[in-house]
Amino acid sequence: MSVSATIDDVWTAFVATRSANLRDELITQYAPLVRFVVGRLGIPPTSLLDAEDLVGYGMIGLINAIDRFDPSRGIRFEAFATARIRGAVIDQL
Repeated sequence: MSVSATIDDVWTAFVATRSANLRDELITQYAPLVRFVVGRLGIPPTSLLDAEDLVGYGMIGLINAIDRFDPSRGIRFEAFATARIRGAVIDQL
């Protein structure tokens, strides 16, 4: 079984049950996306903001994206989550 089929199965089960364990699995799977998006924002590290703080804000955006995502709309999750992650970081700035 391929990785994408497994992720699709996790999404299907999560949408049906809203299980906390499946949610945690999705968060773990998509955590690297947060670091990628935060890195692409080009926010220079300052004494006020640590890079890990920005990643933490991005994780909040990722969790919101997972909770609000509807796979039946035909949009890739990565595209949906990128805007949410970016928005969560910018909101905290």
